Formats: sequence, C-alpha cells, structure tokens
Amino acid sequence: MLHARSIAIASLIGALSCGIAFADQPGSNIAKWAPWLEVGGYASNTQSRGEVAGWAPLWQQGGSLAFIDARGRLLEGDVQEGNLAVGYRVMHGGGWNLGVWVGFDHRHTRLDSSFNQVAFGLEALHPDFDIRANGYVPTNERDFVSQSSSFAALLSDTSLFIQQTSNTGWEYALRGFDAEVGVRVPLELFGIGEETPFDYRAMQSELRLYAGGFWFDQDEFRGEIAGPRARTEWRMENVLSGVPGSRLTADARYEYDDVRKDRFEAGLRLRLPFGGADDGRFGDGRFANLTAQERRMSEGVVRDADIITSWQVETTLSLEGAEDALTGVDFDRVAFVSAGGSVTNTSNAAGANSLIIVNGTVVGSQTLQGNQTLQGGGSTIRIRGLDTGTELDFTAPGAAGALTAPAVNTDNLLLGGSNTHVSGLEVVGSGPGGFGDGVDVGSDKSNIFLTNLQISNTGGDGVDIDDNNQLFIINVSTSMTGESGIDINNGNTVSIQGGTLASAGDDGLSADDDNSFTVAGLMITSPSDRGIDIGDNNTGTFTGVSITDALDDAVHIDDDNTFTFAGLTVDGAGDDALEVGFDNTVTISNSTVRNTDFGIFANGIDNTITVTNTRFSDITFDAVLDSGFGNSFHFDGVTFRDIGAIVIDLNPNATLFVANTTFAGVNGGPLFRFFGGPTTVQAGSIGNTNLSTNNPLLCSTDFGGSFTGTISFVDGTILQDNILPCN
Repeated sequence: MLHARSIAIASLIGALSCGIAFADQPGSNIAKWAPWLEVGGYASNTQSRGEVAGWAPLWQQGGSLAFIDARGRLLEGDVQEGNLAVGYRVMHGGGWNLGVWVGFDHRHTRLDSSFNQVAFGLEALHPDFDIRANGYVPTNERDFVSQSSSFAALLSDTSLFIQQTSNTGWEYALRGFDAEVGVRVPLELFGIGEETPFDYRAMQSELRLYAGGFWFDQDEFRGEIAGPRARTEWRMENVLSGVPGSRLTADARYEYDDVRKDRFEAGLRLRLPFGGADDGRFGDGRFANLTAQERRMSEGVVRDADIITSWQVETTLSLEGAEDALTGVDFDRVAFVSAGGSVTNTSNAAGANSLIIVNGTVVGSQTLQGNQTLQGGGSTIRIRGLDTGTELDFTAPGAAGALTAPAVNTDNLLLGGSNTHVSGLEVVGSGPGGFGDGVDVGSDKSNIFLTNLQISNTGGDGVDIDDNNQLFIINVSTSMTGESGIDINNGNTVSIQGGTLASAGDDGLSADDDNSFTVAGLMITSPSDRGIDIGDNNTGTFTGVSITDALDDAVHIDDDNTFTFAGLTVDGAGDDALEVGFDNTVTISNSTVRNTDFGIFANGIDNTITVTNTRFSDITFDAVLDSGFGNSFHFDGVTFRDIGAIVIDLNPNATLFVANTTFAGVNGGPLFRFFGGPTTVQAGSIGNTNLSTNNPLLCSTDFGGSFTGTISFVDGTILQDNILPCN
C-alpha cells in the first residue's frame, strides 16, 4: 500500500507536469488558468504540521475547466496524509462558478494504522461568497491497535467462575460530511483592499470569513464527532513583486466536538504560479487580466484533508468455569460450613466436584469426600479456567477456618477419596493422651494436596499417611504432636515442599518401606526422637532441609535406601547427624553438620556414602565412624573442624577416597584410624590440607588395621601404611 507521502509526491509531479505541458501546447496563449504550487506550515493545539499542495488544469475551454488537486501533509507523531482529487468547474452568470470533485485519500496514523477513503464534493464560488459541501467514505473502517486481558475470580452464590475482561483497542476511520459558507469582507469600504479598477499586479489584501459544521460517525464507534467550525483567511495577493498570482495566506481555524474537544490551528501558505509566460519568465501577466470570477476558477479544493480517525477500547466480559489448579477437580458448586457446622455433612451433601469453604471453628472429627477441595476462609488457592487454562489466585471469603477438638483417639480430618485438596486451615487436636491424627490420609489415594495448614496439639501424628498413596504436602507446619510431625507407612509417593515440623513427640518425619520422596525447604526442630527416620527400600532427594536439636539422630536410614541430600543443615543432634544400616547409597553435598555426638555413623555393611563440599564442625566424638564391614566413603572438598575424637574411623574392608579436604581446629584423635583389617585408599586421594592443632598423630592402625594406597597433602606429606607419619 502506498504511503501518504508517496501519493502526495506522485500527485504533485503529475499535476504540475500536466499543467505545464498544457501551457506549452500550441495556442496556449488563449489558456486562462496555469498551475501553481503552495507550501505552508501550521501550529496547532493537537498536531502541528507542514504541507505542500499543487493545482493544475487538465483541460480548459472558454468558461469550463477540468483540474487536478494534490496535497501532502506531514504531522507530528509521524502521521502522514496524502490527497489526490480531480474536479470540474463551469462559470455561470451572476458571477458564480459551479464545481464538482472526487478524490482519493490516504492516512498513516500515529497508532501505526493505515486508512484510505473516497472523498467528493460540490462547490459554488463567487468573488464574494463560497458555498461548499463534501462527503467522505473510508474504504477500510477500523484497524486493530492493541489487546489486553485481565482475569478475576468471581464467586456468585454457590458458583465460582473466572471472569475475563478483554480490552481491544481499535482505531476507526469515520465516514461523514462537512459544509461551510464564506463571505469576503469588503475591506474597500474601510479604505483598504480592492480598488476600482483593481490593479492585479500590485499587492492587495483580501479577508474572508467562513462558518460551517461537520459530522462523522461509524457503526461500531461509540458517540460521534460532530460540531461547528469557523475559519478565516487573510490573503495577500501578488505578494512577490513582479509575480502576478503569487499569494501569501494567513489563516486560522477553530472547531469543537464532544470527542476531540477544542481544536484550533493557525498558519501561513505561500502560493507560486508556474508556466504559461510569453517571455519564458517565472509568472506572467495572464493572472492580471482575469476577472474576479475567472480568478476563482483556479482555487484549490477546500475540504477536510484528514481522514477523520479516532480510537476506542472495546471491553467484553466473559465467564468460564473454574477448577482447582492443583488437583484439576472442577468446581461445579461451592458450599459453606459455618462455625459449629459439619464438614462431613456438607461434604456428603455437596458431592463430587465441590469447593467447600470453612468459616469459623468446626468442632469434632470430620470426613472429606474425594473430588473435593476444602478451604479455610481468608486463605488463597490457585484456580484454573476450564476454557482458557488461565490460572489465578482465589481468596475465600469470610472468617478463618479451623478444625478443633476431636474426641480422644479420633482424627481431626479423615480423607475419604482421591483428588482432594485441603488448604488454609488451622487443625488443633485433642491434646496429649490419645492417638488421633491431625489429617489422616488413609490408603490407596492419589492426587492429594495438603497446602498451607497449621496442625498442632494432636495426640498422634500431625499428618498420617498409610499405604500406596500419591500426595503433595506444601507449606504444612506441625507443632506439639504426640507422635511424628509427618508419618508415612509403605508404598507412597510423597512430595514435601516447605513447612516446619516442630516439637514432635516422636520423629519429625518418619517413613517405613518402599516409599519415594521429594523433600525441599523443610525445617525440623526439636523432635523428641529423630529428625528423619526412614525404613527400608526407599528412594528420594532432600534439598534445603534443616534439622535442629534432635534428641537422637538427625537422619536415620535403615537398609537398601538410595538418598541424595543437597543443602542439608544439621545443628544439634543427641547422637548422629546421619546413621545408616545396610546396603544404602547416600550422597551429601553443599551441607553443614555441627553440634552432634557423631557426624556419619555406618552401623551396617556395604554402604556407599559420598560427601562433597560439606563442613563438619564441633562434633563431640568421631566425625565419621564405621562400625560395619565393607563400607565405601568418598570425601571431596570437605572440611572437618574441631572434632572431639577421630576424624575418619574405618572398619575392615572399607574403601576410602579423600581429596581436597581440610582438617582444621582442635581434633582429639588422629585424622585417620584403620581398625581391625585392611582398607583400600583409592587413587586420586590428593590435595588435602592439615591445619589441625593439638594432634600430632595423622593416622593409626589398630588391631590389625592396615591400608593400601596413599593419602597426599598439599604440604608434601604422604600417608602410607607402616611408614611415618603413620604407625
């Protein structure tokens, strides 16, 4: 599509070429009208602009004239406009010239839209009067500008929706018309302006006043652009000495409409005639010989050169159903449980695909059916639109929800089925002396989410998970539980993210057999037994877990497990930071262990323990104690500081790799002890640093202990069996 500037340039060149060519035809001395070029600039309260216009006759004979009128505009904001029109005028009696024109317009807007329109008009021109009426019809009526959407949760009675508010910006080209009438002010009555006879070679002044109106609209555009318009022109004819037909025009315009409000502009235009001079010079005397009526035949087309555009935002509202973003359960209905009410009864009555909101305190043991979400008032869950898939937060109305005081040996909340989400509740048990759990998941359930729960004062576990479940526990905190904070039986797949397990009456987190774990960001504080206690044949990863002040082991792992700990922090344990049984594979990285009786205790056989970039400090006895058989230890980038007894104490048939490891502080025993049989030191055990004090003994071999291979330090010390400094 051609830009407005291209249209204007092509039109001006064509117009002037046609006019000059016409003037050069044989017999052109009888032609009355010659082409002209006009340049100008305008200051405005909306968009200042520069413009260039050209006019030229295409055909003329006697009192008839066909012409071309072209103009181009460049406005602030990189707005471009171009207009091309052809017209026909005829001189009539009484001094009137009647004309008609049709044109094509193009506009490139500041919003980067492009519009075209067909324009046309009728005119009646008199030396003293002007009458004009023009029409405008865009060929493309709107262009997309922008799109934005916002979403909000909408709870209406017993239904939950996601309301989408879509805002679409459109720029419109408006069809319409304008009209005006004008009159020449008879300045000669005041001693200025035209004289009789008029000297058309001398500079003369002419003042014209115009009044009219306009109306523009479009079917999809709200409102209309319509209002009055007034303008004035002060013309100074023959402003260039010796160039008849040259004109300097000072004009101003004011208009008003309800959409664009007040608009005014003022500017200057300079007109220069071209062609037709008998002596070949610029300009000639032809214009001086025209009558006032004839001179009006070469006026430019007066019309709204803009394609009238405006923009607006169309807002549409739509509703879609919602589902729990975690479980994917549709919310076909919403039910409420008030203080003193029953979750059990409400859950049974609502049925599947329900959101149940608890406001206030509900007393007694409760049961939640499957395919439901239980949410406390004032808490927030994530919901998802059924149509668009849009996710957003939904905050339940009403008072905070709490489940309290079940009977002794009964659970606060029992989950009755899969696809269940419990969130944003305080759960308070019956206190010491019973075995009731805060939340009892039961067995054989999947797609269970427990989020943002505060569970306390239970006789049993904070969360009790039986067998063969698949669930997520997110930001769930337990405190003062009679048994474990979270207890997991057999065959479960469990993800734990965040939360705190505080002051458990047994273990912080305990699990039996055949489970799979993913644990991140969990804090375990002051358990009465172990921080983490795991049975047999489990797998999992622990990231960013911290355990403080465990009465027994921080982490205890029985047999045949595979675990990775990254970013583990142990600060205080009455026994071991990590104790393993038989056939375990454990990897520890980027961790900190301090204030424990022992660091790592291998109590069984055939364990593989790998530790990297980890610090052990303030250990009461051994940092690493191997009391089993055939265990393998790999240390790389580890720091041992202030170890109360032996740093690494190995039993028979152990395998050791130690590299880039630092021994520092006050250590109460040798760095290495090889006890009761042979140990294999793997190749690459180099780059170690000994900064420890009060311990001249680097290694010892007791009760038949020995080792093969070497351990090298950066100071050149090399440890070899039966060679000093080993003994």
